[in-house]
Amino acid sequence: MSENIIKGREYNEISDILNTIKIDKKAAKEIVEIFIKNNLLLTTHAYEYILKNEIYEKGCVEDILKIAKDNGTNIVTEEFIIEFCIKKETKTETEKDVKKKTDGKIEEKIEEKRVEPEKTANIEEKQEEEKTSEKSKNEEKKEIEEQAVKIKAKEEAVKEQKEAVKEQKEAVKEQKEAVKEQVKDNKRSAIKSNFKISDYSITSDGKISDFAAYFQDKYKILSSIIKRRIEYRDAKEISKINEGDVACIVGMISDKFENKQYGLTLTIEDLTGSMRIIPDKSKISPDTEKLIIGLVSDEVIGVKGKMGKNNKTMYVSDIVEPDVPYDVIPNKAEKEIYAVFTSDFHIGSILFLQKEFENFIEWINLKRNRLDLAEKVKYILIAGDIVDGVGVYPHQERELALTDIYKQYDFAAELISRIPEDIEIIISPGNHDAVRIAEPQPELSKKFAPKFYEMKNVHLVKNPAYVNIEGVNVLMYHGEALDNLIRAIPGLSYSAPEKGMKEFLKKRHLSPVYADIFPSEKDNLAIKDIPDVIHCGHVHSIGYENYRGVHLINSGCFQGRTKFQEEMGHIPTPSKVPIMNLKTHDITIMDFG
Repeated sequence: MSENIIKGREYNEISDILNTIKIDKKAAKEIVEIFIKNNLLLTTHAYEYILKNEIYEKGCVEDILKIAKDNGTNIVTEEFIIEFCIKKETKTETEKDVKKKTDGKIEEKIEEKRVEPEKTANIEEKQEEEKTSEKSKNEEKKEIEEQAVKIKAKEEAVKEQKEAVKEQKEAVKEQKEAVKEQVKDNKRSAIKSNFKISDYSITSDGKISDFAAYFQDKYKILSSIIKRRIEYRDAKEISKINEGDVACIVGMISDKFENKQYGLTLTIEDLTGSMRIIPDKSKISPDTEKLIIGLVSDEVIGVKGKMGKNNKTMYVSDIVEPDVPYDVIPNKAEKEIYAVFTSDFHIGSILFLQKEFENFIEWINLKRNRLDLAEKVKYILIAGDIVDGVGVYPHQERELALTDIYKQYDFAAELISRIPEDIEIIISPGNHDAVRIAEPQPELSKKFAPKFYEMKNVHLVKNPAYVNIEGVNVLMYHGEALDNLIRAIPGLSYSAPEKGMKEFLKKRHLSPVYADIFPSEKDNLAIKDIPDVIHCGHVHSIGYENYRGVHLINSGCFQGRTKFQEEMGHIPTPSKVPIMNLKTHDITIMDFG
């Protein structure tokens, strides 16, 4: 809508505007009359803007009239008034700034004139001070330059360090990428497992007759092995030998003692009778002398000699143990597959080496070094003492982190569950596990270790256990009988468990000395068939030896040194794990400590 024009005669028509603005009506009328006298027309909006912004009081009306005439403007609009006000304010601000700057310069000149005499008075003093300090300034400059050199050197060192860190990060990145690629290309899951567990019965009525049946079965098994030797095929029974006969006999040692006259003397028996055995020192070989020293009670041996008077004593020239032939050809896998042999975790003990065990778990999950081995591991064989147990020995609770046997097995299951499911885990018990002390021991029960039964790749077996993995026969045995052998045979020790394990093969029995053996009609501890590997634990020392083609492996432990071991002077070798290539039978020892 266009603006209305105010004329002198129409003044009363703008009374509404005056009513909304607090202004003297006479003064308002004079403004209109001024514009009319100067032959200028004023719009109602311009008039209202002049009144509201009090332009008439600022003495600006005359300036407006002058500018309007100079510009040849006949009608003064609101837009004209606004433009005028903007230019007016800009000019005013500029004048103020100029005045401020001018006043400032004047004040500066006045100040300079005021202090000039003072400066003149002090100039000589300052010059003297400058001369005095010139030397110190030069020294300071030199010191600054030296510091600058040092700083530059440090900066260079920091730069080099940053470059080294950068290179290290790049190397780590490359290594991680390599691990990812290896995990991606992992062929373990593509390998189909091929294993078989041989089971056997260990039930018994616990009658006295079962003890007799056990010893008879032991004798029959081991004597049959000895009789495979040519010279012992026709071995005679003790009851059928007469005075002066030269014969071969197979019997079980019932006694071993020192005779003042003859030295080391034995008493042996078979199913028909017993006799005293005296080594004929003039005829026996040095090897036989060594063998005699290592003989123990309850083992079965073959002897060759001449029967003495009264048919009670034989003077022998040769003694043999069942032993293993020299020409054993070991079985090997067709593919390059690896098996891990470990034992004696003792989870629940305050000495359980959890960090080291988790290092092992990381390795098996392809997160550490030697991935070339880890990615080909298909089997893990654990030979007993998964947990430390409860009440195994007096005051054991003082050395336990977990005093609840159920919690021990739950924690063990949680740790073992971190092993990839494409690896077969075979677990046999030990003397610290929740099974009977007498051997053979049954597999861990669902009552104590329920979570193990939920894992598809975990297989619980007896102690001992016979397992065939990829065609390789493994005899797993915890190894408690090593205690008896180490006590009985001079030269054996806990630091070299493989030497004691060799006696298992020589005597063809896992517990030659009768101890905590469950009475049964069958002797399940006799080594009827020659295995490719015997895997033991118990003594907490890693050991390895190849005896006539049979690999003897003791797998150490994941427990720190115990007080009992300190008292015995035994130093364990924890965190070391043997890994076997089932195709080549090469063994690598990994250290996770």
